[in-house]
Amino acid sequence: MAETGTGVEEEFTVDRSRLRTMIESLGEGLLVVGSNGRLHTSNPAAERLLGLTHAELLARTPASPFSGAVDASLRPVGQEALPVAVALRTGVPVLGDTLGFRLPTGDLRWLEVSAYPVLGQQPVKPDSVVVLLKDVTAARAEIERGRFQGALLDSAGQAIIATDTAGTIIFWNKAAERIYGWPAQEALGRNVVELIPSALYQAEGVKIFAELAAGRSWTGEFEVRHRDGTSFPAMVTNTPMFDDDGTLTAIIGISSDITERKRTEQVVRRLSAIVESSSDAIVGTDLEGTILSWNGSAERLYGYTAAEATGQDIRMLAPDRGAADDDVSAVLRRIARSESVQGFETVRRRNDGNLVETSLTLSPVYADDGTLIGCSGIARDDTARKQAERALSHQALHDTLTGLPNRALLRDRLEHALAHARGHGERVAVMFLDLDGFKVVNDGLGHQAGDDLLVKVSHRLGANVRPEDTVARFGGDEFVVVCEVESIEAAILAGNRLLAAIEAPFVLAGQDDGEQVSVSASIGLVVADGEAAPEDLLQDADTAMYRAKARGRARLELFDRTWRDTATARLANFTALGRAVERDELRVVYQPVISVADTAPVAVEALVRWQHPERGLVQPNDFIALAEETGLIVSIGRWVLRAALRERARWQAALPNQAPLRLAVNLSARQLSDPDLRDDVVAALAEFGATPDSLILEITESVLMLDVGSYMTLHALRNLGVSLHVDDFGTGYSSLAHLKDLPVDALKIDKSFVDGLGTGDADRSLVAAVIAMAGALCLEVIAEGVETELQLSVLRELQCGHAQGFLFARPMAYDDLVGWLGAPDRPGATIPAPRSPREPSGATPTGLIR
Repeated sequence: MAETGTGVEEEFTVDRSRLRTMIESLGEGLLVVGSNGRLHTSNPAAERLLGLTHAELLARTPASPFSGAVDASLRPVGQEALPVAVALRTGVPVLGDTLGFRLPTGDLRWLEVSAYPVLGQQPVKPDSVVVLLKDVTAARAEIERGRFQGALLDSAGQAIIATDTAGTIIFWNKAAERIYGWPAQEALGRNVVELIPSALYQAEGVKIFAELAAGRSWTGEFEVRHRDGTSFPAMVTNTPMFDDDGTLTAIIGISSDITERKRTEQVVRRLSAIVESSSDAIVGTDLEGTILSWNGSAERLYGYTAAEATGQDIRMLAPDRGAADDDVSAVLRRIARSESVQGFETVRRRNDGNLVETSLTLSPVYADDGTLIGCSGIARDDTARKQAERALSHQALHDTLTGLPNRALLRDRLEHALAHARGHGERVAVMFLDLDGFKVVNDGLGHQAGDDLLVKVSHRLGANVRPEDTVARFGGDEFVVVCEVESIEAAILAGNRLLAAIEAPFVLAGQDDGEQVSVSASIGLVVADGEAAPEDLLQDADTAMYRAKARGRARLELFDRTWRDTATARLANFTALGRAVERDELRVVYQPVISVADTAPVAVEALVRWQHPERGLVQPNDFIALAEETGLIVSIGRWVLRAALRERARWQAALPNQAPLRLAVNLSARQLSDPDLRDDVVAALAEFGATPDSLILEITESVLMLDVGSYMTLHALRNLGVSLHVDDFGTGYSSLAHLKDLPVDALKIDKSFVDGLGTGDADRSLVAAVIAMAGALCLEVIAEGVETELQLSVLRELQCGHAQGFLFARPMAYDDLVGWLGAPDRPGATIPAPRSPREPSGATPTGLIR
């Protein structure tokens, strides 16, 4: 075998022309590089692959023609690591290295490089290296971009085998080793039929050789056998090589394992079946949009058979041909740029005229040579999903009961109206409408009737506005109307039209036949230009609506911008008042309560003032109501109680000879709802050494209408021994039944009744009635706001026990109070008070006088 191989090598060396023919016939690039690194031979395929002529390749020597190569990660490959250098240095073949080469045009081409050392006289050092180049650029590009239905076949390496005319192998590349299982060292010098037995080749060998001898290549499929005994199909192309005399000298066989191709053909057949049975419509077109393929699901989705659709323009499915031209053309332009289109949503018209909403995925289709030839589209019926999405979107933006826009959509519509008004010089009217008496209907007739009323109101509102106007349900029984108007007068007319529409009677669900319900509405109106902020307009319209309710309801109120200033000032007051306690801005002043009989003081009422850093001393009327409404009164009341008890202890120490005076502190309805009130009172009394009977807590008459929890708090305070007085009596809505059951000790007659004493009989009779009633209930009476001697005289006649007012003393600071109490000319006799008949046995006296 070795002798045969040596003879072949000698023949190969002598007959260079035959070798040249064989080399030039190869479809793959072939180079022969000498041991000194110089290029000896290159075939046209190699020159084409490297983008250089033979002369240009020679000009690169002694540097390797492979300089500048990069590996698969685009990292430069050093000169010593190149296949040629490795093969020359080691004498070992380097098989199938993939390297990238930058062509003179700038393009990067990927080549599979194999270097086979050719041993010379010195077995250790090769005389030269045979380099085979295979272009794998297309294979890499195809893997990266993914062709239609995936890359079904991986590029298989081809076996290149050269034999002499007797079939003796003289060349065997790496791919042949891999495909047939024989290393090159064992294959060289052996007969190709012995190594690769094939029944077809044995049967057709004479015929095949005749074709080759006649100068014609032969291509066919063989069932060949691997070294391990397994067989597989191979595609073989045999090409004859002739010397200069025309004598057949060698045969080049290029073969590849087509097992995967065979399998792929089966896969393609299966894929075709899958495509045909897919639930998605799969349609293929050329680059102009002409339909080339149309599966069964496309027939079902669009209503056209494959015969009817094939050859037609895909634009026939568009509901609007003009729009379809732009639609389809835009997609095809993207396909022409080799782009895929994912999730393209569109509407198509079926053969029966109905519309169907589809989601499309479109991909470019390439020919085997990489040429872009068309488009493949997968369409899914999204009609049900889109309808569900629209339903969810509508639900998110509309009121479920009335179907009107909700707050979110209202704000969006209002923003659009303002933007339009800015561009057209118009004005936007916002009407905030609240039903008057809706709660009566809802409670009296039930929620079904209430819901029916809201629905019918929404219908009437919609019927009395223009199509371009917006009617929204803001919440509960509140609606908002947004419209563009030319003037305020036009907006008022529109609002009055809505008022009239609502006032017409309604027949509601659950009512008897013919029974009608009437309600009215209060509307707040604000008109602004396009520069207004949506939230400001809604707030202003809401403010105006509440003003309409306050002024009698069933009316329209135009927003006054001064209200916003008032609201802003109110917010500033709230913020400042919330910091007043921590900044020590609150002050306590005191006004004595005197005995009507001798004008001697019997108690002192603590009154709060606010020493504002900018506004000066602020009177209670300017901040107590705000404190009540916002809940700040709880912390303020706690502070006043402790401050007053602290200063009472101070004046008692400063006036040791003065009879102790009781301290009266006002208590708000909010404080009564505070679960910590009783504990706060106990802690404050203990902290400043005061007994419970020294403290009076004053509550307004409206507090008497509070809930059970507040009543329990009053009883808990009374059980401590603290006295409870009803302040401003006569201005509220209390009844004798409430007074009879409450643990109060005294009534303070409001100043409005005292003012008329001595000038008319009506006030005298009312005051006399209160004194008589209090006497019947064993309650003391204090008259507030006494300013004249005449009023005091009448009170004495009516036997009123105590009084308070400017006639005796104005509210004064602590130092002034101490001076007033210590004045020698002030009446100072204090009279012991009798025990109240309402007191339980052994209880501490609760009267003002001790």
